Amino acid sequence: GIRMNLYYEGSTGEIIDFNSDALAAENPEVLAKSEWKFSTISGVNGIGRVKTFYKDTSECDFKIDVLAENAAEYNAIMAKMHRVFDADVQRMKPGRLWWNGFYREAFIVVQSYESFDEMMESVTKTVHVISTYPFWIKESTYHFTSIRDESTGLDFSFDFPFDLGAPSYSEVLPCDCINSANFKLTFFGPCTDPSVTIGGNRYGLFCTLGSDERVEIDSKMKTIEKYDAHGNEENYFYLRDKDSYIFTKIDRGDIPVVRSKSLKMDVTLFDERGEPAVWI
Repeated sequence: GIRMNLYYEGSTGEIIDFNSDALAAENPEVLAKSEWKFSTISGVNGIGRVKTFYKDTSECDFKIDVLAENAAEYNAIMAKMHRVFDADVQRMKPGRLWWNGFYREAFIVVQSYESFDEMMESVTKTVHVISTYPFWIKESTYHFTSIRDESTGLDFSFDFPFDLGAPSYSEVLPCDCINSANFKLTFFGPCTDPSVTIGGNRYGLFCTLGSDERVEIDSKMKTIEKYDAHGNEENYFYLRDKDSYIFTKIDRGDIPVVRSKSLKMDVTLFDERGEPAVWI
């Protein structure tokens, strides 16, 4: 069979691999069910806060086998799991539970506290997953760079008025998501009043960006944030072009994209599914 790829990526970037020499997922199929059962846990520091903050939580238990040669190795594996999982709960930043290229935003808590037993090949632990968003997500990012005028070899550093015949450039965004997609749209400076039409809807801002600045429009979170070179962020929500709704999801299919030739941008599409396309 195909090797299952199932792991947790903490918000700090550390990985806990549930299909490794140290850990084996016993019943991962419970994670693939679209309806997770709603159980509740208490007594874990910070979980109440998580549930208050994230309104759309669902929960699921799955079992993992901890495969250790001796008590020291077992304790080291457990210590790492606790450290990675607890850091996310304390920071209130979900990690990502990855399964074959799809991820689910989640916190994880180790519920059971069995100690190491030398007679056993492995110790089974119950792991409690608290998902903060009800979908498995696959991300695809498309880069749109500034386009050179092939006839003159010049880079466009400014826009022509539309009737001169070369103001904008039409491309295609391939959205093969299961239905219309949430997105993150990033405009990169330098630019003034960046705007793009995707599938007939205009996504635009009234602002000026310097050469190492960018703006990220996030349809899922309904946020518009500007970032400078140092990562400082500023809310640009009020600078959106209100003539068309800037958080309109992007339809599936080959979607036309019309933009100025000088505009650099990225579009990340979020394919959101009730179940991960696990067996693909």
